[in-house]
Amino acid sequence: MNYPINGSKKQLEKILDGLSLMIIFTIVWVIIGEVTLHGRDYWLIGAVFTLIVLSFLAFYVKFYAIAKRLPEDPVAVNDDKKTKNKRFIIIFIAEGVGILIIKNVLVNTGHDNWFIPGIALIVGLHFFPLAKVFNRTFDYFVGTFVCLIAIIGFVLIGKGFPAYITTPIISTGCALATSAYATMMILKGTKIRS
Repeated sequence: MNYPINGSKKQLEKILDGLSLMIIFTIVWVIIGEVTLHGRDYWLIGAVFTLIVLSFLAFYVKFYAIAKRLPEDPVAVNDDKKTKNKRFIIIFIAEGVGILIIKNVLVNTGHDNWFIPGIALIVGLHFFPLAKVFNRTFDYFVGTFVCLIAIIGFVLIGKGFPAYITTPIISTGCALATSAYATMMILKGTKIRS
């Protein structure tokens, strides 16, 4: 994320928005994995990520309190910002439509077991246009990592591994990616705080 580190309220609010999304997505991926595992891991993955998410929430609360104390930024109409936000919404909608299409195709072709790696692949791919729109190199790394996790999932399923093995691998990998993204946001937010 290429945020100037100047203590801006808007900068910190952007970090809060992104951090909240990463918290939600981390929780969703962990739940998917743990539900599939049915406790086979003695709920270890869920316990580890619960601690991680709680630490993210602690930073969210701190940043939120700081943002409330910062003065309002002057309102400026920025065409570049509007364009970036519009492109973000288009990418987000395309991701959702892609997930619906892949679900429909997989169900109708008898490959519904490929849905989780399919979602992971779409999620991974969506980071590439986001990287370009927001000029964030980190998005390329996260996108590549998530796409590799999805490919590993497809390979494992193709080799006949059951869902209780493949889905937790994919979901844990995706949760690691969203956690890495949240950590990067926390580091940026800490610089703004100081």
